[in-house]
Amino acid sequence: MSNSFSQALERQEARTHKRLSKDLRRTKILQAAKKIFFTKGYTDSSIDDIIRLSGGSRRSLYTLFVSKKGLFNALLAETSLSIFKILDGLDAAPMTTEAVLVRSGELLLTQLFTEEWNFMRLVIMESVSNPELGRLYHENGPKRVEAKLTELLQKASDRDDVGFADCHEVSAIFVGMLRNTVYTQFLFDMKEIPCAETIQRTVQKYVHVLLHGLAQANIASK
Repeated sequence: MSNSFSQALERQEARTHKRLSKDLRRTKILQAAKKIFFTKGYTDSSIDDIIRLSGGSRRSLYTLFVSKKGLFNALLAETSLSIFKILDGLDAAPMTTEAVLVRSGELLLTQLFTEEWNFMRLVIMESVSNPELGRLYHENGPKRVEAKLTELLQKASDRDDVGFADCHEVSAIFVGMLRNTVYTQFLFDMKEIPCAETIQRTVQKYVHVLLHGLAQANIASK
C-alpha cells in the first residue's frame, strides 16, 4: 500500500470519526435537554443544567444549537418528526377511504399517547407564554401529517366512491379531532393511557361521524 493511499485512508477515517463524534455529542445533548425540559419546563431550564447532564461542553452546545431556543427547536423538530412520520408506511397497500382514515387514526393516536405524551404536554404548557413554540410544533407535526393524509385520501378516492371536494380540509378536520382527544386528556390531567381497544373505538367513532357529516353536507349542497 502506497504512502499516499495510506494517508488518504487515514484522513477519511479521521473525518468519519469526527462526524460520528459530532453526531454522538448532538444525541447526548438532545437527550439531556429532553429530560431537563420535561422536568423543569422550557422557561425554568438552563443551559448549565443541560451541560451537566449531557457531560458535554458549553462550546459544543453553542456550536451545534446556538442557543437554548435553538436547542429546543431542534428537539421539537426531531420529536415531532418521529411522532408524525408514523404514516409514511401506509403507501404500500391500496386502501379504501374509510380504511385510510381508520388505520391512520389508530396509528397516530397510539403514537401520541404512548410515545411522546410528555413532549406534547410540554409544548402545550409552554405555548401559552411562547406561541412561537406552538407554531413550530404545528409546522413540524400536525401540518406534516395533514399533508401525508391528504395524499393518502386523494389516492383512495380514485379507488372508491367516497369523493371529497377538498381532501386537505378533510385531513385537517380529522387530525384536529384526534389532537383534541389528546388535549382533553391533558386538560383534565388524566394519567391513564387508553388501551388499544379504546383507541380503536374512538377512531372508528370519529371516522363514522366525519364520513356521515360530509355525506349529509354533500346531499344538502345538491
